[in-house]
Amino acid sequence: MTISGIKSNAKQTLKGNWGGAILLEFIVLLIVNAGAFVTSGPASAAQSSYYLALLRGSKKTIDGAINDGFATFGRSLIASLIVDGVTLAMTLPLLVVGFLPFFFWQSIFVNNVIPDLFWILFAVLMVLGFLMFIPMIWFTIKTRFVYEIMIDNPKLSGLQCIKESFKMTKGKFGFALLFDLSFILWIIGIVFTFGLLALYAQPFMSASNSQFYLELTAQKEGIKIGEVQPAADIQVGTDGTAVQTNNADTLYCPNCKKVIDSDSAYCGVCGAKVN
Repeated sequence: MTISGIKSNAKQTLKGNWGGAILLEFIVLLIVNAGAFVTSGPASAAQSSYYLALLRGSKKTIDGAINDGFATFGRSLIASLIVDGVTLAMTLPLLVVGFLPFFFWQSIFVNNVIPDLFWILFAVLMVLGFLMFIPMIWFTIKTRFVYEIMIDNPKLSGLQCIKESFKMTKGKFGFALLFDLSFILWIIGIVFTFGLLALYAQPFMSASNSQFYLELTAQKEGIKIGEVQPAADIQVGTDGTAVQTNNADTLYCPNCKKVIDSDSAYCGVCGAKVN
């Protein structure tokens, strides 16, 4: 599993699907803005449903993904309240710093005097903010797969999906951090283009995160992505495509060697292209 491999698979999957992905991201943005914290969970679940389906080689309509997202409403609402609530609490000191001058409006803007209490509070809040920054990044990485897990496991509660995401990312903090940092130029580009670059970058980042999830899922099942695992009844074509065995009407993924449907374009386990 490599960062470049994850992003390459995601980009390959998006070929021919950019229009739908961009439309989905736009609708998700509208849903989140309309319902704030109430709809952010179902909207994220809709994203996960759409990209997981694409990466597994099947088409998911926009309304189908939205329906999948809102089908998780109770579970995703609880998950988003917990995840967003904890994240907000960790960023609160830095947010308060921004509003601090308004608490001293009379002294600063009328009397043109900055009181000592202002500087004391400013220093304390800045220290607290920076102390909470690393835990916030850690928590964000640990909960990155909540909605993918929710889509794949309809019987798990919102809290259980959070716990499973923690388990899934155990020992992967460094890799996940580098994975996120690999998008830093895209994020800077979004800022400098006033959000226009997000039309391309957001689907790419969302699909890459879901591909990351699929590869970790494959590893959890004992599959080593990218390594050829010999088996007596498995054959792989010289061009790297999946082929049927001589002694059974079975098709295997050339990447992870899991059984796949004969009409699949992508492996349902690791997301690799097979046809």
